[in-house]
Amino acid sequence: MLTANLFEAVKRINLIKEGKETITQKDKELFIETMHGFVFDILGLENQNSAMLNSDKLSSVVGLLIQLRNEARANKDFSTSDKIRDQLAAMGIQLNDGKDGTTFSLN
Repeated sequence: MLTANLFEAVKRINLIKEGKETITQKDKELFIETMHGFVFDILGLENQNSAMLNSDKLSSVVGLLIQLRNEARANKDFSTSDKIRDQLAAMGIQLNDGKDGTTFSLN
């Protein structure tokens, strides 16, 4: 369910960026507050000068997303698999599929 909510948020953000939907300032502030709570309270990531995340925690989160992507691929849910890869790429995280599994690098 959490993953579905995350993808719905990404979809809405993209629609707003494309000008197909609008958002009020109040809703924008609520969204930012909610995402802040998700990233820092639920995922446990730390804001270090708003620039660098703790590498162990980042690795754990990306590892979880790689696992979800691999499960989606195994279930032939390529839409979800592609969304995970594309959204990570948009955040500067490149997935590398190889014979020994999937790894990631930061761009």
